Amino acid sequence: MGIPSHEPDASMPPSENALSVLLGRLGPGSPQIGFTVLAHSEPEFGWRRCAATLDRRVMLEALPRVLIRSRCSLSRRLRAYLDEKGFAVRLESFDPVRHGRELGRRIPKNSVPIFEQGDGLVLWDSRIIIEYVEDHAPPPALMPKDAECRARLRLLYDLTDVALEPLVRAFAEASGKKRRKKADEIIETVRTIVPHLSHDGPYAIGKRFSVADLSVPPVLLTAIEDGLDPSRLPIRVRLWLQTVLDRPSMRKLFPKVRLTARAA
Repeated sequence: MGIPSHEPDASMPPSENALSVLLGRLGPGSPQIGFTVLAHSEPEFGWRRCAATLDRRVMLEALPRVLIRSRCSLSRRLRAYLDEKGFAVRLESFDPVRHGRELGRRIPKNSVPIFEQGDGLVLWDSRIIIEYVEDHAPPPALMPKDAECRARLRLLYDLTDVALEPLVRAFAEASGKKRRKKADEIIETVRTIVPHLSHDGPYAIGKRFSVADLSVPPVLLTAIEDGLDPSRLPIRVRLWLQTVLDRPSMRKLFPKVRLTARAA
């Protein structure tokens, strides 16, 4: 992965603009001295020259590292968020042995996704990582400003991560009667989510996409990918899922999912 391309802001000197974009994308605490020297030593070339001159290896090593599992719904949540945000990171597939030894006691066992920054900061839990990046990265802002909307967002995440996500994992691992029972439990849990969704637009809290739309959808879409029948879901939830699935950030993670009936 590289650093996203951004046009310079004409109101800023080229060197300052290049530096601010780079450091904004890398986040606080990342190795910055090399970028500072380069950006200020060749101001006449502007942002594109600075970006082109940077050594690719140095660029990649300076980016925050994110450890994921490819089919983990919470890893997918974070990947979709980073894509929507335009925030560059190094994605690595999580290796319990190698990364467990490398990170030691700084993380719970086998917990993904994991966010590691150059200053030694290590975060786990997709919600915490999203809030951290949202607080430190440049726009677009994906966290609602309204206090009530933020409270509803947190309720959606709590319902998803505490109640729904464990059921989806159990559903994927089960078979026969136990699998059908887990499917029933997923549908019942989803029904408790409906009252918390806005009726003013297709997204969770209205007409605009926000972090709230990365709460339930990645988890339910993973369940559908594993065989859950989407026709059993409430209509409001199916509309929400389809709206989110139509976004490029989500479609690339679920290329084969279709919200049509499938056997559970």
